[in-house]
Amino acid sequence: MDECRVTIANTGASFSCGRGETILDAALRQGVTLPHNCRGGACGQCKADVVKGVVEHGWVMSFAITDEEKEEGQCLVCVSKPLGDEVTVSMHNPVPGADAQPIAPMTTRALVVSSVPLTPQIREITLALDPECGFRFHAGMHVELGEEAGDGGRPYSIATVPGADGAPPLGLLTVQVTLQPGGRTSPWLHENARVGAELTLRGPYGTFGCDRAAAGTDGLLLLAGGTGLAPLLSVAGDLLAGGFAAPLELGLSVRTAANLFGVDELERLARTHANFRYWAALTRQEGEPPATYCRAARVPDLLRERASELSGRRVLVAGPPGFVEACRGALAALGVPADRVTAESYDNRAAHLRAAD
Repeated sequence: MDECRVTIANTGASFSCGRGETILDAALRQGVTLPHNCRGGACGQCKADVVKGVVEHGWVMSFAITDEEKEEGQCLVCVSKPLGDEVTVSMHNPVPGADAQPIAPMTTRALVVSSVPLTPQIREITLALDPECGFRFHAGMHVELGEEAGDGGRPYSIATVPGADGAPPLGLLTVQVTLQPGGRTSPWLHENARVGAELTLRGPYGTFGCDRAAAGTDGLLLLAGGTGLAPLLSVAGDLLAGGFAAPLELGLSVRTAANLFGVDELERLARTHANFRYWAALTRQEGEPPATYCRAARVPDLLRERASELSGRRVLVAGPPGFVEACRGALAALGVPADRVTAESYDNRAAHLRAAD
């Protein structure tokens, strides 16, 4: 047979998987959403037990899944390919229910309609999509952007708040691109993604985020390192637009006041929603911070100062690997359970592109 039948034990969902195709790619292609983020064997978000059948594990990083775990029958569905005619897996992380809006990744062209520098290192790019393409996304997801359909592109989180139907309002999608010296995609985007340019967009991908049910009633804390602000702006805006009434707080970490960005949107949310507040941690600021919402400190230090406020809260963290791990460590030391912390690290998210090189 040219195809294998894959069943998700958690929900009973069943779909076909081509020979040489990963379980995750087959699921997403057919509108079945599974927990995932990096798509490259590096984050462990898509870990599952192989209940029936055999899989080829593919390239993985040992901190995402160990050899012992593989021997015990576990796998990462983002890189695992079925061997045989039937495979059943049971996902470790929660799987969206049958009533969840299915999101199927696509490849399409996008027109740059705005390209604005937010700081010397960060450019905000707004893309217009063909309204007929049917693009849908959840808050917290990311897309891959590249020059041509065949290049690898790089993942960038969506800062836009999805409409009620999951479509980008007015067909416009915004991302924030940090210039990475020596990188392949970000220098090209900073130089060439100007108004009128066309890009190839793939996605959306990822299950990072938090809906109202998962956020609960004790409040939500969002921690952003640099352009980790993008997915958290989408999450915050989506929750507030949907009537989320519990305390919602966002902390942004940047080096100095000159690196601050996104404050106008944060201030707008604070003015229009009494349950939302924000602050900024300036990690290398010399002298007095320029505004009352700023502190010359690192986020882990600020978390320790406010340990009593963390009880019961769910926490979302997004940003570069060092920032994410520092926040995880501080939260764990303060007694915040690991299952109440959801994190997205940029390094892990791009792992599937490195694995394919």
